[in-house]
Parts: sequence; structure tokens; C-alpha cells
Amino acid sequence: MSPAAPRARGGGRVSSRGAAAAREMSAHNRRGDWAAALQIFATATAALGNRTHNAAVYVEAIRAHGALGRPARALDTFQTLQASSLPPSLIGYTAAIRACATATHWPVALSLLQDARDEGLSPNTVSTNCALAACEAGGAWRDALALLDEAAAPDAISFHTAIAACRRAGGRPAARAALRLLRRMRAAHVRPSLIGYTTVMNALSAAGYVRPALLVFRALCADHDPDERAVHTALRACDGAGRRADGLALLAELAESGAAGEKLARRFRPLWDAKAAAAHKAPAAAAAVAGGSGRGRGRTRGGSGRGSAAPPQWRRRSRRSRKGPPPEHEAARGD
Repeated sequence: MSPAAPRARGGGRVSSRGAAAAREMSAHNRRGDWAAALQIFATATAALGNRTHNAAVYVEAIRAHGALGRPARALDTFQTLQASSLPPSLIGYTAAIRACATATHWPVALSLLQDARDEGLSPNTVSTNCALAACEAGGAWRDALALLDEAAAPDAISFHTAIAACRRAGGRPAARAALRLLRRMRAAHVRPSLIGYTTVMNALSAAGYVRPALLVFRALCADHDPDERAVHTALRACDGAGRRADGLALLAELAESGAAGEKLARRFRPLWDAKAAAAHKAPAAAAAVAGGSGRGRGRTRGGSGRGSAAPPQWRRRSRRSRKGPPPEHEAARGD
């Protein structure tokens, strides 16, 4: 008996020409030359048609279309693969899910993941992470949490992508979910990255949770050396809530944490002091504007206003001025 021909990753017997085309396309995709990979695909399919008998050729074309931001083209290629005599493969589904991880096609990506399950394929960590990336692109944080709960073995990428989906969605419920995911990572002994911590801080501060954001920053400092982005995020949370004392305390702690922290504290302290000085000047300037406008309202049109009765319309305006400065001046005083 002659030896059996090798099988493609997606099933089916591989023709030598199809296998060669798949190898060339893979090499071009690794180099980022996606247009060249698609040119080889066009040549191979024109010459062989469905007789390529190689799912890898289609998978590489799907990957190239996805990298070029063409989810519709990637789906067309995937449907051609599905219509062929080749059996379904998780690699083909994963490539299509990855290509659809965009703000417009993320529901299609989740539908493809379910289709893979319906075909009897068990999603692995890579395919789940591609679906999570689709949730991030669409800000579908609840779907991301559901996927994470279903994942057999979520890794750091799984958690970080779900956290990013919460940050993109915005709002207080999503911010609280991001914080829970961070705690879940630490409980599972999966180390959050520096970017992961910073993303949670951004979600919390944007939702108005300043104190939790600062607690996350301190946890970050215990786990990593903070970078400029992390320090800027923490200080911006303090500044947005008017908690300048907390910002000063944060910089003092940073200065005592070591050489790298001291360097960052020196970098941000002048900026923080300038913001504090500007905040102190704002109420005084607002009060001066309010006082000047109030003095001018008591005068008559032709005189200095001393010892003379103001006309009725001016008296009405003067009574209104006693209610205090406009709302924007009150906001300035609140700073």
C-alpha cells in the first residue's frame, strides 16, 4: 500500500501544490506582507479551485483579510471553506473569529464561536481569547464576563481582554466588574500586568471611584515598578475629584519607594504644584468678578450711584444680584 498523503490542519488530503501555497502564504503573513499572501491565494484558487484540498490555504487567506481590516472578505473566504468538502476545523473558526473582532462585526464573532460548539468543536484558550477581543472591540463587557466564566482555562490574556472590554464600555457597573476581575486574577494566582492594573484604574476613575482607583495603584506598586502612565492615571483621578491632598500623599509615597519612584515623583511634582496653584487662584478670581459686577449694578445710568435712587429696573436687577454669583463661580469656589 502506498503511504497516505498528509492531512491538513483542518482535515482533508493535501495536494502538494496546495500545501506549498499554504506554506508561502504563512511565511508572508508572518512578515506582515498580507497582500502578497492574498495574491498567492488568488493564484492557487484560480489554478486549482476547490481541488486545493487544503484548509490551511483558506485559513491563511482569512488571517490576511483580518489583518488588513477586511472582516467581510474574511467571512466570504470562511464560507467558501465551509462549503467545501473539507471537515470543519477549530483553526478555521478561530481565524474567522479573530478577523471579526471589530467594532462592527463583534456579534458575528460571538455567533461563530457558538457555531463551532454546534459543530462539536470545543473552543480552546486561543479561540476564546479571540472572541473576548471581539467583546472588547464592541464594549460588550457582559458578554466578555460570560465567556470568561465558560472558559476552561483562562489565562492572563483572557482576563486582561475582559478588563479592557469593561473599560471600553464605561459606566459604574462595568468599572466594578473590572475591579472584580482584577481580584479574581489575583485569587487565581494569575499576575496582572502593569497595563492591566492601569486599565482598571482608568475604568474606576472615569466612573468616579477615586478611592478604589488609588487602592489599585498601591497594589500595582506592590506588584510592579509603576511607569509614567500609571502615575499619571492615579494623579488624574485625584485631580478630577479635587482630592489634591491624596495626590500629594501619593507623590510622597512614590518618592520613598526607591530610585525609580523618586524619579517619577520629581517628574510629576512640579506639574501637580502648578495645578494646585491654579486651583487656589480660581476662587479668588471668581470672587473678584462677582464682586465687580455687583458693585456696578447699584449705579444710575448717569451718576456715581452715591445717595441717588436707582430706577426701578435697576433696583430689580440689584435684588437679583443678592442671590449670589452665577453657578460657574460657585463651581470655581468648590474647587
